[in-house]
Amino acid sequence: MLRDLINWDPFDEFFNFGSFLTAKQPPIDVYQTDTHLVAELHVPNLDINKLNVSVSDGVLRVEGVDKKETEEVRKNYFRHEVRTGSFIRTVILPAKIDEGSSVATYKDGVLKISFEKKEVKVPKKILVMVE
Repeated sequence: MLRDLINWDPFDEFFNFGSFLTAKQPPIDVYQTDTHLVAELHVPNLDINKLNVSVSDGVLRVEGVDKKETEEVRKNYFRHEVRTGSFIRTVILPAKIDEGSSVATYKDGVLKISFEKKEVKVPKKILVMVE
């Protein structure tokens, strides 16, 4: 009866492998503008002193720790999905970027990392003349 009140779905529990595999990884959005590629990680309570952001060969790597050091006892939880502790998030960036142009800011629980996009040169088609 209590499960009916919280809309419990056994199939959700059994087939939800994604939440199990990414339990220690914060969600990330990656998008582009005309000139920049932007990654936004949703990491509330981030300890900036324990944050490491790097990019190499088009791969973004973010390592960090939450400020919350102790986790409350998990008794009486119906579902416990809020991530705590340390995390590592690695993402292959979908566009060519200038790795030296990165700028990172942290505001309202969102870590925003912005890169200038590199202009991708399109191969020039050579016209072949027949003599």
